[in-house]
Amino acid sequence: MPARPTGTAWLTGIREEDRHHTLVRFAGELDDAALADIRALCPGRHVSRCGSEIVVWPLGTTWVSHGPRSTVLRGSFDERDVQAVLAAHPGRLVSRDGDLITVWPAIPAGADTQTSQGGTR
Repeated sequence: MPARPTGTAWLTGIREEDRHHTLVRFAGELDDAALADIRALCPGRHVSRCGSEIVVWPLGTTWVSHGPRSTVLRGSFDERDVQAVLAAHPGRLVSRDGDLITVWPAIPAGADTQTSQGGTR
């Protein structure tokens, strides 16, 4: 990602910027034009927008799917990438299965954590 002067935003509309390893998360009043601008600043990186959040995913990411409650990434990841995704999504469960990382919805406080098979979530 290109350098920028300290204390200045990448684009207008960005209220929050978090960096975790090679993942960068922007939040604010961000639209498709902001997504296009960030993609232009980050050639070769997978960048996606979900609502008012734009994420520059870890370097090894080749595909991202945003579901109604979860996000799935495919690519070549190491443990630092998993930790970066976890840090960028506090309160959510993050799992890795080979070349997939899944960001699961948070379990509400006090919810029954027993699954139908008798295990825990």
